[in-house]
Amino acid sequence: MEPHRFSRLAGAWRIGDDFFARAGVTSGNPPPRGLVDRLEDLAAHDAHVAHVPAAVRAFFEDPSSLELRVRSRWQRGFRLAWRAMRAAMGAIGQLYLPLDAAHVRTRMVALDGAREGRSDARGVVRAYVDTGAVFQVFAYGVARVAATPLMSVAIPLPGGHLAGLLRLEAGPSSVTLTSRRASPADATGVWFVTRWFSLRLPLEETLRFWSATSPDAPADAREWPDATLIARHEQCLFGVLVVAHAYLFRPLR
Repeated sequence: MEPHRFSRLAGAWRIGDDFFARAGVTSGNPPPRGLVDRLEDLAAHDAHVAHVPAAVRAFFEDPSSLELRVRSRWQRGFRLAWRAMRAAMGAIGQLYLPLDAAHVRTRMVALDGAREGRSDARGVVRAYVDTGAVFQVFAYGVARVAATPLMSVAIPLPGGHLAGLLRLEAGPSSVTLTSRRASPADATGVWFVTRWFSLRLPLEETLRFWSATSPDAPADAREWPDATLIARHEQCLFGVLVVAHAYLFRPLR
């Protein structure tokens, strides 16, 4: 993957909720509504998304209309490692993942694609409701590789950014985003990108979304009776599960 297909974002020691403004990549336009304009923007020719429920579409097309409940289950060993690292990530103001549970809200940010490096880039700041601490600072776009649309995610970190290219898979009752490669030639994956080089990492991300009313939705995640959307997010290192997050979304109150 050539670096020019990635964002130009690179962080210093602190990211934080004002990162995009400090990086000089914001625009004067109104904030975008979605991570993409339409879910169809991520659909390959064989991904039939017309049947996707409105509750699932909302994550992609109107995320700031939803609030999020996270329940994280870290694998033994990784939980201890994350407990040691979490304070540092909180100070950096990025990827401040919970040890157990969190309540999160989302804010969209209009970005200048010419300066960010991707013409359709849009910023997302997710923060904890109770403390205001930053949960995530991401920038989203759509990359087309050999005519295949992929969700392009840039996560600024000190010295560069994490770049994820994820494929959309639409099933009969769920929608999945994954960086898992279907073949060695697949363009999906996770990289650490700097001004000088990009390095593919042994990381995998898989997110699967269900409408809360779907009979196939995970029943053990229903902590919010009024949740409209349920998701599972698995993060793996060298093929080994590190953490599984259960996400519950409901309309913002």
